[in-house]
Amino acid sequence: MSTTTSSTFTPTESSLLLGDVALCPGDAVGAYLYLRPLGRGSTAYVLLAKDGQGLEVALKILKSHPTPQELERFEREFRLLSQIRHPNIIRVLGRDTFQGLPYIILEYIKGRDYIKPCGIFHISHQPSVG
Repeated sequence: MSTTTSSTFTPTESSLLLGDVALCPGDAVGAYLYLRPLGRGSTAYVLLAKDGQGLEVALKILKSHPTPQELERFEREFRLLSQIRHPNIIRVLGRDTFQGLPYIILEYIKGRDYIKPCGIFHISHQPSVG
């Protein structure tokens, strides 16, 4: 892990730029060891990591320092996901911050990515309720 600027950072397939910190496999993210990226969205990355006992987890971490509105949205996502208990939905294990960037710790389940081969997922219609 090193502090850098986007103009001096040369990304690799597994390295990421989080705020002004370059993150590479083997670097610590709080109590977790970063292994590789799992995915990314417009504001966050999802990383594969493992804890001190070797348990693999997914970390959803913001890409850059959030505005107050982005932070509130991220906190709301954490609160709502933390309330869901269902055997077919990934569990939220906690939250923390890394270099001032908030992240959510999620259960990691190995398996096939069903969305990536299809591209962007669009809902073509809304089902009627009632």
